[in-house]
Amino acid sequence: KGLLQILNSKNTMSKQQRGAVYVKSAVGEVAVSVYTIEGKRMASVPVVMDGIVAEGLSKGIYVVKLIGNTICLSRKVVMDE
Repeated sequence: KGLLQILNSKNTMSKQQRGAVYVKSAVGEVAVSVYTIEGKRMASVPVVMDGIVAEGLSKGIYVVKLIGNTICLSRKVVMDE
């Protein structure tokens, strides 16, 4: 719901998708990057509207950065499984 959804494995993903970050955008295509809290880039997808952008992430805190024509934001995601 809303213009943008960022889900981690706890939010509705199956066990096969644990450690994944899923992005769904209602504002069009966005570029997505996933970083550790220390700043190491773990994944980068140049164009996505709906899909998994990172998989196999360990427990920890990550920052998901999104850039699109009408949006630029960062969100913290906690992987706890």
